[in-house]
Amino acid sequence: MAQFALNGFNLYRHDHTEHSEGIMVYVRNDPTQRERYDLVVDSQEIKSGRVESVVVEVITNDIKWLLFNTNKQL
Repeated sequence: MAQFALNGFNLYRHDHTEHSEGIMVYVRNDPTQRERYDLVVDSQEIKSGRVESVVVEVITNDIKWLLFNTNKQL
C-alpha cells in the first residue's frame, strides 16, 4: 500500500485481486471520516468480480458527505 501513499491523505481501496486492478479514493486526512461498509454494493457482486465499490463518509463544517466510487467490470 505504500506505493500509493500521499502525504496528508487517507487512502480507501478495494482491490479486484491481489496483483491487479481495483478502485481507490483519497480523502484529505483533516476532516472526520470513516469507510461505510454498510453502503457498499452487495458483497456477492463484489466477490464475483463484477462490481467494486468504496464508500467514505466525510464530515466537514457539520455537513455529512458520502463519497461513492463504484466500478462495474466489463
